[in-house]
Amino acid sequence: KWNCKFAYYSGAGGNINFKSNIPGERYYDTRLDAIAEFMGSTERAMKAEEAVNAGKIQSERSLYAGKVMHNTEEEVQKAKEVVSAGYETANGLALMAKYGFDSHYEPAFIVTRSRLGETLDVPLTAISFGEIAFAAFPYEMFDTNGKECREGSPFKSTFICSLTGDALRYVASAAAYENGGYEGYSGRFR
Repeated sequence: KWNCKFAYYSGAGGNINFKSNIPGERYYDTRLDAIAEFMGSTERAMKAEEAVNAGKIQSERSLYAGKVMHNTEEEVQKAKEVVSAGYETANGLALMAKYGFDSHYEPAFIVTRSRLGETLDVPLTAISFGEIAFAAFPYEMFDTNGKECREGSPFKSTFICSLTGDALRYVASAAAYENGGYEGYSGRFR
């Protein structure tokens, strides 16, 4: 019906993960289930776009001073020790096990964050066409955060666009930070 093609990338929804143990988060038995959900969302978006008159185009761009997540000095020192030893060396692997790091990514992200200030300017952009709005973020946020954004929007249909203009990793849900895992510890903001 529509002259377009669709692509699905695993993980592109932030916490559209498989076998998620986070209470209240969406669970998919297989990747095929997630693809069906993604395609259904895309079809609903296309129908909403067809149903609305475009009207006046409006846009807004602003900078938000995002509060950077920081680790304790002790955590930073442990992370630096692992990074210095090398992730794949016997010493590095032993240190990761000793300090309880989930993967070699975690100490690297801790060291990177330790070099950032208290805040980081985050460009936020929104554009609307009549009753349709697109909210663009330079990071990948979890669908629970996206739902909050859509629910607070005055527009009939609001679409969340991730990783626009930059790639500031993840903004996870509060539950995901508490449960740990890649998205929780790789993010820059709390």
